[in-house]
Amino acid sequence: MYSALGTMAKVTLAGAIAGGVLITGITYQGDGSVTNIKGNVNNMKNELTQAISDNDFLKGQFNSLKDIYNNAVTEANGTINIKLLV
Repeated sequence: MYSALGTMAKVTLAGAIAGGVLITGITYQGDGSVTNIKGNVNNMKNELTQAISDNDFLKGQFNSLKDIYNNAVTEANGTINIKLLV
């Protein structure tokens, strides 16, 4: 009976070791996946920051063009009004 317990203990120990190896393997793969996800999140954050920067640049260009347009229209209207008065 003592040898049966010894064998059972060996099987249990072997199962625990095998389970530990399996868990270690999952942890290793998970760690790589987490690193990849972190890298992807950082890339997305950088792209979003660049997109916001580009959007701010485009807004500035649009406002600049709008000001040029408004000034040109004001100048044109002034010229038209002068010609009508003459």
